[in-house]
Amino acid sequence: QTCALPIYHHASEVDSLGSYKDIEKVDAIALHVRSVKEKIADAQSKSLVFMNRQSIFGENVVEYEILNEITKSFEPYRDLWESAAKWTDYRTSWMTQPLSALDSEFIDREANALFKLLNKVSRSLEGNSAMESQLATCMSMKEEIGEFKPCLPLITSLRTPGMQDRHWEAISEKLGARIFPDDQFTLKVATEQHKDRKSVV
Repeated sequence: QTCALPIYHHASEVDSLGSYKDIEKVDAIALHVRSVKEKIADAQSKSLVFMNRQSIFGENVVEYEILNEITKSFEPYRDLWESAAKWTDYRTSWMTQPLSALDSEFIDREANALFKLLNKVSRSLEGNSAMESQLATCMSMKEEIGEFKPCLPLITSLRTPGMQDRHWEAISEKLGARIFPDDQFTLKVATEQHKDRKSVV
């Protein structure tokens, strides 16, 4: 009974996450989600300590099933908002950093991992009328990443270690515009100004 009150408080906090719908507030929402995540992890750790003590002293071991239920209910919120926060940061960083600073392998790995996780979240939310807003947010994030994924081969091509000045000169000639990996050449520039000619690289 010692940890009953905190556990039920965590249940209430998880339920309150259902009110979060505004993707524009993703940073604040993700911060709260991380706070709840830490509290649940702490409760899980303490429950193990309590159960070990009960076992040592020959008492009836109390299984904190409610904690498992809370954790399961929390997972879609955690995965959704942590992924949304990650994607928001990544998208801004990847599109505005100089192309020469991008790690193509990292971007490919992270973009595909986020898409896969959001796909899992969307499946878990489908058919749950109480979480329609969260499903809409999830689908919106999936769509954005899906639109970004065709950029992955472009990033890989332009970040090939063997790219030399003569290669950039050849690309510039085909595009009819000077393309060179300086501080002004970003993925945003590459996709917006030359989106119809990406096949040349």
